[in-house]
Amino acid sequence: MESFFWGNVWYNGRMKKAKLLWIDLEMTGLDPEVDQILEVAAIATDWGLMPLSEEAELIDVVRVPEELMKERMVGEFWEKNAKTRENLMAQNASGKTAREVEKELLTFVDKWFEKEVILAGNSIHQDRKFIDREWPELARRLHYRMLDVSAWKVVMEGKFGKKFVKKEEHRALDDINGSIQELKWYLGGGKMNMAEVDLAEISGIGAWTLEERKRDDGQIEERIYRVKRGDEVGKAFLVMRPKTLEVRSERNLGKRLRDEYETVMESRYFGRGGVEIVPSGQLSKEEIDDLIRLSYNLTMEMRE
Repeated sequence: MESFFWGNVWYNGRMKKAKLLWIDLEMTGLDPEVDQILEVAAIATDWGLMPLSEEAELIDVVRVPEELMKERMVGEFWEKNAKTRENLMAQNASGKTAREVEKELLTFVDKWFEKEVILAGNSIHQDRKFIDREWPELARRLHYRMLDVSAWKVVMEGKFGKKFVKKEEHRALDDINGSIQELKWYLGGGKMNMAEVDLAEISGIGAWTLEERKRDDGQIEERIYRVKRGDEVGKAFLVMRPKTLEVRSERNLGKRLRDEYETVMESRYFGRGGVEIVPSGQLSKEEIDDLIRLSYNLTMEMRE
């Protein structure tokens, strides 16, 4: 049978097998002797950290005694994340037993992995303690080695002063995607490649024109993207430089971003009506795409 790629899967008569089993758990607390798993998400990726397909993802809810949730989900952490607690409690009644969820995870592993299954995630040793206790069959399938993104965090922050800031959703699937994104950032040296910003891939953006300004040595100094209405070229909505990009922004949003992230500044091009961003990983690619889309639409509403 001829070998070929389709999406992220390599076909040569059999399905490509995954290399990393990314897992994130939400629990009633952090003590595996007392607390229990509430929610699990799993993603099977290759060493390029790409999911093998849209189907290489699993999310399940584990049903636990309501009394345990009320007893254990208290204190400063849960008060700070009250909305998450509310959502986890609300879905509990529709959850499955721990054994049912373990069977689904074993089926997932059988489908996407060969014999060696390396567990990956943030502070994954903590999740492993709960897996060992609640899902012993799954635990026996896992390699003793694990890929802990937290180890990369310690080195990048301690040795190189590079800090990745991600949203702490405290929901399994969101957190696991954040961990994959975080490791990609570390492997890329702690910065986002500007080539990753592709306007053609951002939905909700119409026609635009591009003007390139070059230095005396021929290197591109900045790319200025302007909205286009028919044959009319309008105002700029995006300015890209080798190390930063600038977009228009609503003032309240711009202020919040500047207050929250040290890599977001007042725009040199748009002034207080925009922000200048150093793509460092503090804002995800999806968030930057959202800001570009917002900038485009804000600019389309303006007139010269």
